[in-house]
Amino acid sequence: MINFIDQYKPVDLENEIDYSRLIKLGKDFFEVNSRSEFDYITYVKDCTKLSSLEIPEEYKEIFIPKSNPSVYWIYDSWLMLQIEDYMKTNFLRAKNVEIYKAIKENFIKWATTKLKNEKEYYANNVINLVERDVYKQNFFKYIINGIIYLAKPGVFNLSKVLNLFETAKEIANSSRLADNIKNELSYIITLYIGFAHLRDNAIDLANITFRNALEIKKCGVTAKLYSALAEVKLGNHSIAESYLNEILDYDFNRLILSMKLNNFGMFNFFIKTGFFQNVFYELDFWPASETIEKVIHLKGATNKNSLDLLFQKCTELKKKNIQSYLNTDITNSITMLEKISINYKDSRNIFITGLANEFENKFHEIIQNIIGKLKETLDSDINEKLSHYKRILEENQSAENHTLNEIEKFKVKSKDNLAKTLESIEDNYNVQIKLVEEKIENIPFMEKYNPQRSFSVNMSNNFIVAFIVMLIGAFAGSSGSGGEDHSGLNAFFSGLVTSGIKWGLISFFVGTLISLIISAMVLIEKADEKQKLLRKINLLKKQKSDAINEAKIYSEHREKVTLENYNNNLAQYRKNIKDLTEQINYERDKLNKEASEKIKAFEDLLAPLLS
Repeated sequence: MINFIDQYKPVDLENEIDYSRLIKLGKDFFEVNSRSEFDYITYVKDCTKLSSLEIPEEYKEIFIPKSNPSVYWIYDSWLMLQIEDYMKTNFLRAKNVEIYKAIKENFIKWATTKLKNEKEYYANNVINLVERDVYKQNFFKYIINGIIYLAKPGVFNLSKVLNLFETAKEIANSSRLADNIKNELSYIITLYIGFAHLRDNAIDLANITFRNALEIKKCGVTAKLYSALAEVKLGNHSIAESYLNEILDYDFNRLILSMKLNNFGMFNFFIKTGFFQNVFYELDFWPASETIEKVIHLKGATNKNSLDLLFQKCTELKKKNIQSYLNTDITNSITMLEKISINYKDSRNIFITGLANEFENKFHEIIQNIIGKLKETLDSDINEKLSHYKRILEENQSAENHTLNEIEKFKVKSKDNLAKTLESIEDNYNVQIKLVEEKIENIPFMEKYNPQRSFSVNMSNNFIVAFIVMLIGAFAGSSGSGGEDHSGLNAFFSGLVTSGIKWGLISFFVGTLISLIISAMVLIEKADEKQKLLRKINLLKKQKSDAINEAKIYSEHREKVTLENYNNNLAQYRKNIKDLTEQINYERDKLNKEASEKIKAFEDLLAPLLS
């Protein structure tokens, strides 16, 4: 490293030699000619395309040079379009819009002309138009006016410039602009304030201002570059080195991103518009030439351009039998490396030499992706060959799961059916038992089994029978009284007393006895009927118990037989699954071994390209 840096160490001559060292670093490592004026107008025009790229916002920053701060506003950048949309909405009066257009038109002519007289003419036009614009909320006119006074030759009016920029910032921050637009505006205006302090040679204030800009926009690369410049002017080379490292990392990260996207146009654009190149147009960096060289060296400044070899590898790769394993991404990656190799094979730019490892890594990634594609193809072939087994395996697994589900459903259904059957048996027999119990409860209320009623009826009949017997006995007694001659009435009463009453009483007592016997028999019959009904209840209970046991036995038997059938099926499915799994594993191992041999042969074929 010492020999490399010594190559650019200045001799103790004049400052021009120090400038030459800085210029030589730019020329040797970035192909930058610092002695010629950089075309920032074309640069900004190209940078307006950044807003359309699908990349992180932090990589879309447009560099604003201290030497030409007006260029940012002469093309339709994303920020400029947002501001104009805002003005169209809020500048309701046509006169305000016309003045804005006139200010912008004269400002662009002032910024782009190289003739001193024209520049002065258009500058005065802008200043006069700004003074005529009474619309106080037009923050843009303050920015334009501030830029003109910032770049105006002659005596520098710092206070006026600062007042214009601060006013613009204040109005913009209090406007209805979206927050991201306010932040970007605030960042750019703060950069302009830092430029003003640099022109006034107030380096400390400039340094503080650029740091404030970084507080607004953490990834602000323009602010980092001018912070580094301020630190160089203040003699803080270690801090400047840190900023310079971040700037160069930013440029490399953009290039790496474009390589990942396989976008050669973006890669080419980022090569030409790297932020670090601007260091060599800011000749005040000359005291830090050694620091700058150190930063460059750390990024691989000593690497050789290996793009010729890379192109040869790409060519050799395409000659291999890889067509079947290419996809859009792999093809685009190869094309990307070929384009880079063709366009930059002779370049000594640090962005090319510093990316040597990235180029090599990308090539290795291409080969790994091709091998990966081969593996995918072989895996697909293996799966295709095993698909027949897998289909039968899945059918058996599905049948197994279906059978398990059927078993669960059957168990639930069998349990429900048994419960319903038992419930039906319970209900049926309970109804019958209830009827019999009701009969037992109604026995005392049945006339058939009421001894008092039976005795009362029989006694009534007994009175009638005894009365009839008494009359018959009376007639019989009167007719059997011998030869006595009595009158008919006397004979009747005589027979009634002597014979009728006797036989009537006899009949009555016999009838009473019979009534008592019949009543007793009714009591016996009542008790017998109750016993008979109780026996029937017991019989029904036994029948119910037997029916329940039979239902349970039948259900258990049916469930056992059905589950045996299911389990037999399950055993067969599981045997099939085991056999098929073993067959699949055997076939897969065999096919994987064949595939591994093919992959190994393919890797051996491509191995020379990785060396």
